Amino acid sequence: MQGSLVCFTCNNFDTLLFATISGSGNKNCQQVLVKFCERCEENIFANEYVCIEAKAFFEHYNHVLKALQDIKTNDFPFPQYFIQVSEEHCLPLYLRCQTSMVSVKGITGDCHFDLLKLSSWPSAAQLGLDDHQLVALQAALTSELALIRGAPGTGKTLVGLKIAKILTENKEAQNRKTPILVVSNTNFALDQFLVQALKFTQKLVRIGHSKQLKLDAFNFNRYKGSMPQRLNRLSRQDIIGTTTTIAAKMRSDLACEVVIVEDAAAVTEAHVIACLSNKCQHLILIGDENQLRPTLENNELEALKLDTSLFERMLLNNRKCSMLNVQYRMTTEMTKLISPLIYKDLTSSERVLSLPKLHCFTKRVSFVSHNFTELREFRNPSLSRKNPYEAEFVVSLSKYLLLHKVLSSADLTILSTYSDQVSLIKKLMKQEDSAISRRLLEIKVVTVDDYQGGECNVVLLSLVRSNHQGDIGFLAKSNRISVALSKAMHVLVIVGSMDTLSKKCGSWNTIKECLKQQGALDRCLTLRCPVHPENQFAVKQSSEFGQMCPKCNNNPTEPRQEETEESPEHCSEVLQCGHRCNGRDQMHASHLSRCRRPCGKRLNCGHVCLKKCHYHRLDGSHQDVTCEQIVTKVRSCGHRVGMLCGEDVETIRCNKQCTKQMECGHRCRKKCYKTCNVICHQCEVVACCVIV
Repeated sequence: MQGSLVCFTCNNFDTLLFATISGSGNKNCQQVLVKFCERCEENIFANEYVCIEAKAFFEHYNHVLKALQDIKTNDFPFPQYFIQVSEEHCLPLYLRCQTSMVSVKGITGDCHFDLLKLSSWPSAAQLGLDDHQLVALQAALTSELALIRGAPGTGKTLVGLKIAKILTENKEAQNRKTPILVVSNTNFALDQFLVQALKFTQKLVRIGHSKQLKLDAFNFNRYKGSMPQRLNRLSRQDIIGTTTTIAAKMRSDLACEVVIVEDAAAVTEAHVIACLSNKCQHLILIGDENQLRPTLENNELEALKLDTSLFERMLLNNRKCSMLNVQYRMTTEMTKLISPLIYKDLTSSERVLSLPKLHCFTKRVSFVSHNFTELREFRNPSLSRKNPYEAEFVVSLSKYLLLHKVLSSADLTILSTYSDQVSLIKKLMKQEDSAISRRLLEIKVVTVDDYQGGECNVVLLSLVRSNHQGDIGFLAKSNRISVALSKAMHVLVIVGSMDTLSKKCGSWNTIKECLKQQGALDRCLTLRCPVHPENQFAVKQSSEFGQMCPKCNNNPTEPRQEETEESPEHCSEVLQCGHRCNGRDQMHASHLSRCRRPCGKRLNCGHVCLKKCHYHRLDGSHQDVTCEQIVTKVRSCGHRVGMLCGEDVETIRCNKQCTKQMECGHRCRKKCYKTCNVICHQCEVVACCVIV
């Protein structure tokens, strides 16, 4: 793979030559091109070499290591905190030199206040925060090194966005010259943050690969021109978002004064340090040390504490930290699974106590326990595992929920603790009939580790491990338990072997007792028919989902009937948008403002808005909506490109073949967006041949 680290030896590893793979020599990859890390003094063509390749992807570490090598002693960021372990709290340098007066758009109007005078601050309610979040915001804006920690659902990202919003709106007043740099270890957590940031600024750039379509128009790859020109345009933005690896690679080019690290507890200390240039004046770390820790390719390095993040080390060194204690995501039943087991002082907002009623689930939390043995690769038992029973169960349950229109694909997420199980679930989905398979594949199916920072209305969790030995591997770690059990907002269905999990693990024994007290631990899943709610059924096998309600003729594909006005399950509540709930919107009742009817409003371009109603209120406000109709536009170069209607055609690089003719008569062979060669490549090749 390009970027991988390889090692060559001709004498049984007495001497070594290190190199990175820079490309393939031909289309069949029978040859590869390598770039040696150091100058070779010997004649490498005189010997026969053995080559080995590193298991870990070197590109992920290469730029971080180079950045660390480039840091001079005098340029080390925040040495008073990271090296001397000072507990002192200082203002960011730009606040010491400029005004501390700021303006921010609050819920009730514009607010003007002095950052350094807490009495002048607007109330938490005016800023749309709770009291703990306000304290965290105040500390973050007035400390050059700020730490914010909180349990799942307590609003860590919300506070981070509020920090970014205030800093963005007061950039000129504080005389800051560079954008805010937002970094994370994963694309998922980063994209979650940036999509929300689009609500208050369009001057945003995403560097690196993103799966979020909303961020496509803001990707750095769409910038045209030379690299200095692209970097100049980059410097005029409000927010730059990227992973720590790319931030380390572009460290000197970015040189941002303010850096926000999302999921800081999951980022190694080296990756954070490598992101910080000598221009950095303000560092904000947001995380939760009780969730995922930094991932190490070699577990032996845990003995050297390399899995301890900078965030956690600062906490261990008694660095003052703002704590968020009120969660707004999970129901009480879910909160009891992790508190006080993992989070001692976690409380729930009143909002989660009045969630909308459920269509077919009889409980908020259900644990379906079984004894079907897990499967693993016998040639390498340490590799990933899978459990066919669990995979078939969650796929059949998902199919049932979609066919009966209980949920849409966007309201459902399937999580598993192993990547092999994720692959098996997706494989089973593809084997269904084409119509339902397409809908099933729209469901997000990911590992627990890859869903850090995510949340969903209904989560189906497959734990996989089931054996007689009680061997559960990393599932015994409290941070994995915390992440796995804290992603659902309305319903959590867990499928696993409680006998295996609780055999040797005290944490799972505690969870087992909690589930028993709630009546949520069983060998089957109890559901009610969404059409005939008086009928309840216990499902133990995946095949039983199609044989449940006799009034539905045991036909799971029969369309769900509309309830009558007299039906106790019918909801006629008027939502905030003005639409009336039609009985299928109960998962999105008025207090959630999640009406899923089509918007239908006309945009300025004349196209109909394709968003769901809950994306915007029915007040005609569509200024920040990018029209998503696919249209063909003509660029200034004359080429036609297919793109979103709302995108500016000139912001997209034209990847078509250049049609310009050079002075020699040959056509330019470069892509259209690139500058044409001064010397024709074809003529240059011919000249070389003549000379030879």
